[in-house]
Amino acid sequence: MILYKIKRAVKKHLLSHEFFYKIWFYSYRINTGSNVRLPDKDDHLYIDGYPRSGNTYTVGYLRKALPNFNFASHLHSRAALKITLRYNLPTFIIIRTPEDTIASNLYLKMTKNYKLDKQLVINEMLLSYISYYKFVKEKLCLDKLYVMTFNSCTKSELNVINKIYEIVSGSVNNRYEIQQILIQYKHELKQMEQIKESHASSLPNKKRQIFKDQNIKKIQQSSYFNKAFSLYQNLEMHDMTMN
Repeated sequence: MILYKIKRAVKKHLLSHEFFYKIWFYSYRINTGSNVRLPDKDDHLYIDGYPRSGNTYTVGYLRKALPNFNFASHLHSRAALKITLRYNLPTFIIIRTPEDTIASNLYLKMTKNYKLDKQLVINEMLLSYISYYKFVKEKLCLDKLYVMTFNSCTKSELNVINKIYEIVSGSVNNRYEIQQILIQYKHELKQMEQIKESHASSLPNKKRQIFKDQNIKKIQQSSYFNKAFSLYQNLEMHDMTMN
């Protein structure tokens, strides 16, 4: 457990500082098999959010619907946000309620290592959530930073696509064509996700939901939950799809 705490403390430091993050990324993250890269100054945009916030699903349909747009994603760090904002890229951040986000992420972590202290992991995840979205809130004054809720990204996909397309290109997309792409994407994703284990899937499933139902109160009873939830409520008011 001591080793776990040390690793978490070091990672927290790395994820906050641009220079050290780049060293960590090129020496470790890039070799983990994840298909990720750092933002580039020539990208069209950047999209991300805290882990298990609908990132994979949203990025998947955006890549299908906007194939000519280059962008990085799935970095889940303040350092990556600092890079993309320094490049002045349109930056789209997904937010999800802390109880749902942490419960899904907890299921993933505990499945990989069931010996972890559950309450300790919950508290550390909430602190990480707060740190990430506190930075987002501080940067909302910038014209290039936009917030999208999990519900918007998963239930109003067409609206999200068109908003991003309009912001990045300054024009309106073909709604009928995008609708057909979305239908095909959902069909392909459902087939692909069926072969994944429940903790790794990007879609809702029974096993994960049972775990979430069993642990949601533990998350809400954490001394850090109210601060995380208040932060979510504040950011939710800035959902770009509602404006």
